[in-house]
Amino acid sequence: MRRCPEILLVGAFLFCLSGAMRAQKASEEQPSHVLTDGDTVTIPFELGPSDIFLKARVNGVELRLVLDNGVLWDSLLLYGRPKLDGLELEMDGATQIGQAGDANATEANTASGITVELPGVELRNQSAVVTPPDSRFSQLFVGHDGIISGSLFSHYIVAIDFDERKIRLTAPEAFDREEAGEALTMSPSGRGSMGVPCTLLLPGGKHVTLHPALDLGGVQPLLLYLENRPDIPVPDSARAGDVAIGERGFLGPIPELRIGSHTLKNVTTGFTKHPALMGPTCDGLLGLPLLARFNLTFDYGSKQVYLKPNRRFHDAFEPPRRR
Repeated sequence: MRRCPEILLVGAFLFCLSGAMRAQKASEEQPSHVLTDGDTVTIPFELGPSDIFLKARVNGVELRLVLDNGVLWDSLLLYGRPKLDGLELEMDGATQIGQAGDANATEANTASGITVELPGVELRNQSAVVTPPDSRFSQLFVGHDGIISGSLFSHYIVAIDFDERKIRLTAPEAFDREEAGEALTMSPSGRGSMGVPCTLLLPGGKHVTLHPALDLGGVQPLLLYLENRPDIPVPDSARAGDVAIGERGFLGPIPELRIGSHTLKNVTTGFTKHPALMGPTCDGLLGLPLLARFNLTFDYGSKQVYLKPNRRFHDAFEPPRRR
């Protein structure tokens, strides 16, 4: 059984993907990504507290998928449940799924030759990691059937309008930057992630710069890895709480966060002393509760993200809850 040489992060978990998943055999048809209604298509989405949900047809079966960009990978992640029986997946390999440092990794299957249909989009000959039905992953992530990531972000300009709850996919050659908003350059921020520079105003008046990863699946507006940034103290007002899935830490406000030319006030922030899953160079994560205050356009091919404040920009952040 082949084991993976590469480790990827999805949410709070590390995924090992075998070489069989990332490379099609020469005799097989290569994956294709087609916009069927011109150079731009529009897809509606549902917005949860820390997730963007898309309705897609996978091998003809309607599934509810989370759109995630914490780490880009071109394979789907599907949770093994009875609903997947109708997909008639062709399993072609094996991999392991586990939390960082977990010696009891979960065995999972890989599949290929998958067709994914979204409004105006056809993705053919796609690959997937499929978790076992009795795994903790299949039982933990309720309310959706899996995750889609690089299948969209790596091939299209992805514009997310949180005001209208719509996503626009545009062919890169047809992208018009004039109306996209303020451009920020993305650069690597840990293992497989991309981030942008920010400035924090800490309690006491000290300013620090950091380079958090952009994570549409992030639970907290801002999550800081104290092991990588020991110069950032936990505020005296912080309370113990859940800062990520299965991860305890502290929650408290940061007086100001500046990203590009935009300043956000009293940003609820998670502080964790756990090792950063994205590696020693990742300062933290900007999560969906913060990112959703902008209408966003991602151009990963040019390493640019465009920000345009939306009608939620000035809303107060939800204060930490005692747990």
